[in-house]
Amino acid sequence: MIKKIFGYQIWNLVSVIILIAVTQKFISINYDTTNGELWGISTKAWFWIAIAIPIFHQVYVWIIWRLELYNNTFTSRYGLQRAFKIYTVGFSLLFICRLIFIIILAISNQGSLSINPLYTYLIAALIAPVVIYLFYSVIRYFTIKRAYGIDHFDKNYN
Repeated sequence: MIKKIFGYQIWNLVSVIILIAVTQKFISINYDTTNGELWGISTKAWFWIAIAIPIFHQVYVWIIWRLELYNNTFTSRYGLQRAFKIYTVGFSLLFICRLIFIIILAISNQGSLSINPLYTYLIAALIAPVVIYLFYSVIRYFTIKRAYGIDHFDKNYN
């Protein structure tokens, strides 16, 4: 079972290590990208927290899904409904933390990019419909349960 849980995950680990190394190199060359602070914490620290949370989120999903797929670890202990609810609470909290720490990072680094605010509003206006349609599509066609990964808990989910 351990082999199945960790199967092909070395590529994900190598990818994360490479991406972290490239990111570290980029911010060390472009020091201005991490100027600033918020609540006495440097932008660089906020940046790495904002990077660590999605990585932790992915590891959380990977571990839960793999343990459930190959061992029914949580459904056998808590039952389908309760196991899935516990998992979705953790998933949702991590998802919200991702957004919160991106906002905190943006505030701590505010003004470091010299761009006309009109352009930032324009970019936001262009991205907003795509994001809204993404969420609409997930809710309408894919379903929230499926987006959370119910099919990893309930083998008969269709």
